[in-house]
Amino acid sequence: MASSGGARGALLFVAGAAAFVASLVVAGNEFPRRVPIHFDLSGDPDQYLARADALVLMSIVALAGGLVFGLLGAGATRIPVRMFNVPERDWWAATPEREAELRRRMRTDMYGFGGVFLLFLAGLTLLTLRASRMADPHLDGWFVALLVGFAVVVVGWVVFLVRVRYRRTD
Repeated sequence: MASSGGARGALLFVAGAAAFVASLVVAGNEFPRRVPIHFDLSGDPDQYLARADALVLMSIVALAGGLVFGLLGAGATRIPVRMFNVPERDWWAATPEREAELRRRMRTDMYGFGGVFLLFLAGLTLLTLRASRMADPHLDGWFVALLVGFAVVVVGWVVFLVRVRYRRTD
């Protein structure tokens, strides 16, 4: 089986975590006392939190997401193959070599997606900071760009996984 990037997923996960922590440090130093934490469909804030509460909430969301993907990545070597939702799962489980490759790919992909998620949260944190510093706080086109970009990456990644990455190689 051809190598599919082994450490790339873990590297992306670490980069995402580092980017999120950096965004949190910047936001922690720059947020006003009251932070707009939720916005309506037109981008106007409809909920505020105290700075410390906003930072705690953002940290909890990132920690929860990071833990889910980190644990799935770490557990890919122990999770029963029947729990993997991939095309041709029975084919992948038919030989020890294929199963080992499936597990390696799943580990890489879970770490990688966790990294993308954390990068998205870092961007969201910085856009919240940007909005909070405006005279009339609101989210603008940059939020839409981030959200659409994240959606395109997720959908593209899923299509790649289903159509290419987990297809039979015989």
